[in-house]
Amino acid sequence: MVKFSLEDSDPYYLTLSEHPKRFDADSPVTNVFFDDTNGQVFTVRSGGVTGVTVNSMDEAKCTSFRMEDKGPIISIKLSLDQKVLAIQRNNEGQSATVEFVNFKDLSPTNVEYSHTCKWKNSKILGFVWPKANEIAFITDHGIELLQVLPEKKQLKTLKSVSFSGAWFSWCAQSNIVVLAGNNGALLQPFYFNNSTIIKLQNGAWFSWCARSNIVVMAGNNGALLQPFYFNNSTIIKLQKLELETSRPVVERDVCMVLVADVTWCAIFRHALTTIAAPGPTEIWLMPLSGSGVNYTHILKTGLMGRFALSVVDDLVAVHHQSSQTSQLFDIMEECKVENNTVIHLPLVPAHSIRPAVVDEQPCPMYSGNWVMFQPDYVIDARRGCLWRLRLTPAALAHNIEKDDIGKIVSCLLRRRGGADVVHHLLAQLVASAQIYLLQLTHAFDQINSVYRQWAEAELARSTAGGAGGGVGVCARGGELRLHNTRCARECCNRTQTIPTLCR
Repeated sequence: MVKFSLEDSDPYYLTLSEHPKRFDADSPVTNVFFDDTNGQVFTVRSGGVTGVTVNSMDEAKCTSFRMEDKGPIISIKLSLDQKVLAIQRNNEGQSATVEFVNFKDLSPTNVEYSHTCKWKNSKILGFVWPKANEIAFITDHGIELLQVLPEKKQLKTLKSVSFSGAWFSWCAQSNIVVLAGNNGALLQPFYFNNSTIIKLQNGAWFSWCARSNIVVMAGNNGALLQPFYFNNSTIIKLQKLELETSRPVVERDVCMVLVADVTWCAIFRHALTTIAAPGPTEIWLMPLSGSGVNYTHILKTGLMGRFALSVVDDLVAVHHQSSQTSQLFDIMEECKVENNTVIHLPLVPAHSIRPAVVDEQPCPMYSGNWVMFQPDYVIDARRGCLWRLRLTPAALAHNIEKDDIGKIVSCLLRRRGGADVVHHLLAQLVASAQIYLLQLTHAFDQINSVYRQWAEAELARSTAGGAGGGVGVCARGGELRLHNTRCARECCNRTQTIPTLCR
């Protein structure tokens, strides 16, 4: 089979940010916490007076301060406007209480207060900030949405929803929380909107997606997952996700992701062919109600073991620890829908993340100390490093099968920075047109298809009297949003001479 490789490309399509954000490493006297909503790492040093350092890729969100040691901390987060600090402690015999400290210019004031959950004998599984002045307590009895009034040193209950949960998952970008119930065989989503909690259509653990403000709670030992959506001070209960009771899910196998402007509940399904010889793992992307998508995407990894998941430029990156490789999946590619499911294979062969260097020494990749957070954060708590994953579009066209060129062009048209890569790819195909003439035709078919969709959308907008400009063409094969249609226009403009060269 003839291969194609873009000139000056290499195989590393994923890379860590060049300069990691450094923080004090995890140790017996230092605990490390990460808030994926604000992208902040908290390092808490105990002993007499607690010293706290806050680090972020955004320098405007970095600070350090000291506070009285009142017991071990299990969760610590700043509000979205960085004006209130919320702290959950692990004190034996203490009621379900969260402490609050007012901040000014990223420094604590002497104003402190606390709030106790409304349900007696409840356990706080975690808390999230849907808005700058609103906080939601996720408990094993349900969800309590509260308004924080820092000037009055108090909280006001806006809405509460009862639900027996075991864990939850939260997506801040869409304001949806999913609770797990029924031993992990049912997932119930809720949506936060207008100071209300709305049930979209059942939790003990939770998972949170900061990019969509959605949290998923688990109940009934992971046989039931209930999503909730937080929006405009309201909690909306979404349609529940029911799984096989014989195959409930656990907290580590569920996360919320935002891909192509749609919020998905990502579930790792570990096949059990036999106890002695388990089958490969699949990843199910189940859409939450209201997204306009009615089918599940199944990502076939062909691998077994420990996995983690990231979203980079609307590509799903699946990281496999034992092979130290990552796979990319493009759920926006054209695929046939059968029985409300779409099957996807890796876009390109699995490859490792580009090796990183820390303190002038090679950094162990895919370390057991790595923790992945949505959408693209990588943390090594032992080394004290925070990275973000980045996509290198040119690497997608490195050493690929000749017949895959059209598929890669289609993918690049949906990526940021894809126009330059597509232009270079086309120029290289033209230079060897005697070998790649058919593939060149397929590449232009992809560009023309996207350009036509954009032109039709612009024409419809003009006919309706709407403003021109803006890009947002829906080309999901019905439902997935096709990003970056400007890329296709740019490629058309920059390659006007190529058809002449091909004659």
